[in-house]
Amino acid sequence: MMLRGKSLEEVTEADLQQLVEEEHSERKVIEYKREVHLDTPDQKREFLADVSSFANAVGGNLLFGIGEQGGIPNEVCGFEAGNVDDLKQTMENLFRSSIQPRLIGVEVVPVQLGNKKHVIIVGVPRSWRPPHRVTFRGHDKFYSRNSSGKYPLDVSELRFAFELSASFGEQARSFHMDRMGRIMAGDAPVPLPRCAKAVLHVIPFGAFASSAGVDVRAGEAHEDLLRPMSGGMNRSRFTFDGLLVWDAPARDLPTEAYTLLFRSGCIEAVDASLYQGDGEHPFIPGASFERSIVEATTRFLKVQTELGNQPPYLLVLGMAHARGYKMAFSGRTRSNWGGKIDRDVLSALEAVVADPADDVARLLHPAFNAIWNACGHPCSMCYENDGEWKLRGNKSSPR
Repeated sequence: MMLRGKSLEEVTEADLQQLVEEEHSERKVIEYKREVHLDTPDQKREFLADVSSFANAVGGNLLFGIGEQGGIPNEVCGFEAGNVDDLKQTMENLFRSSIQPRLIGVEVVPVQLGNKKHVIIVGVPRSWRPPHRVTFRGHDKFYSRNSSGKYPLDVSELRFAFELSASFGEQARSFHMDRMGRIMAGDAPVPLPRCAKAVLHVIPFGAFASSAGVDVRAGEAHEDLLRPMSGGMNRSRFTFDGLLVWDAPARDLPTEAYTLLFRSGCIEAVDASLYQGDGEHPFIPGASFERSIVEATTRFLKVQTELGNQPPYLLVLGMAHARGYKMAFSGRTRSNWGGKIDRDVLSALEAVVADPADDVARLLHPAFNAIWNACGHPCSMCYENDGEWKLRGNKSSPR
């Protein structure tokens, strides 16, 4: 989660004081509480209702240790905490055990003040599988939020929430498959060579809501972050779909990569330069392939936050015209490259980003494993046994 454009771990007392000075009122995405009370069952249920209501709405931050009057913050007072780590653990145990389905990506971050007291920020991302129910001690209710604060969902709102949760995955996969079909048919926004292409979609949870959309003109300020996966960026222009950024190679050479920011907030990146070899022996250079996708995904997630699209986001990674390609990696000869991909399209390899600060390489590990599997290997060779990505910060790793 973010507060005042910062990750919660970066928030300082000065940032909190600025909320007071600017009279940053309570609303759908923020709530202030002077004290922390988690002693009685009723106090615990109140805390759980607050947390779940943010997840069932658009996400937000719950700040303990800030006084308010009429919803307007008036004091960064902090509170006495015998052991702030124990309090943090209590909060985390509560929402892990008493909210169903389990929430993903909730942060509990203490901020120590100059008076030695603390403010605790509970950052709750918008859930990609709502609605979440409070189940503490027989309490069985669903909550959401509006500008007046939390409220229990009625039957019609619950039905809509369940339908929205189920439909998002279907809509996202449908969007991805439609775009894959267009790319396979040569209907891309720029002409691309007929060879294997990596296709990445970064899809905000709210992308398919009727009111969803971003001002693609704002994307111009982030063209460098929107450069294609392979890194090149020479041109950009607006299209009917949104903002297109593509590489413009030397004369008489084809364009190999582009990024398209859709009006819905979805980002599509297609790159044919991540593959090598001649017509008889095409291959995927495993390390540079993974590195390019991880670095590009990290940039695209930053664009989403800059444009105001709240998490979660769905990452969908695929390959078009993939048939016949092998996977190459360090220390292996061509005869040991495993098998060839046996189909034209690899698709629907998904990862959910609950927070833009999440470890992208770890999130994409299963998707990379699946691509290596398609080439006859048991897993990606770019990860350690504990799941740590070998290429982190390593620009000279062999291809």
